Amino acid sequence: MQSPDSTNHAQNSVQAIEKLTIQFEDAIQLDSSSYVMFPLLMNEKANEENFIDSRTYKDTDRLGYWNIIFYNTETDTFHLLDEKKKMLIHTFDMNEKVYREYEAVFHKQYIFYTITSFDSNGDKILNEKDFIYLYVSDRAGKKFRQLSPSNYHLSSWKVMKGHDKIVMLVSKDSNNNKKIDALDEVIPFVASIKDTLPARELFDAKEKNDIKKLFDRDWKRIK
Repeated sequence: MQSPDSTNHAQNSVQAIEKLTIQFEDAIQLDSSSYVMFPLLMNEKANEENFIDSRTYKDTDRLGYWNIIFYNTETDTFHLLDEKKKMLIHTFDMNEKVYREYEAVFHKQYIFYTITSFDSNGDKILNEKDFIYLYVSDRAGKKFRQLSPSNYHLSSWKVMKGHDKIVMLVSKDSNNNKKIDALDEVIPFVASIKDTLPARELFDAKEKNDIKKLFDRDWKRIK
């Protein structure tokens, strides 16, 4: 027999979910395949007279998406990009820029995403103030995985012509102030799109220290 507290909790959960409204963005066809994708937003119906106090859910970034549905028009089936991870999807790249610049058929197999998936500043919400990571999936929205290293903020990324490699610049919170600023270290990493090995730093500690020594030799102020 359920306790009164557990019954009330279940009722409150049902009422909260009933207040939600799913907002599908326009369908995007994936090339000439049978797949289309629907980026997802979510809104909440609330008491207009006391809107803030009556809300159940935290604010989300209205410039991003919390998930994407991939729908197969041939099989009439669908799946979410990810059901386990809480995330804020900032952008998804259909590789049109890559096509124009490289005409690389290989890269048409993938979709790249910039995503916040970790509350890096500890304010208990995912937004543009948290670290951004690079993710990839196939064109059916499957084999979804993180490409850029954890605990680093993605600054930029580039698909290498004629290879399955992604070279990216990521920023490390060097001064531990839980944000990325001009004093933080910017580091190049490389990752393979084909394999599932973690991204690796291009230059090891000795090589970076040698670079620092060279700068120190040539640019130290003369008193």
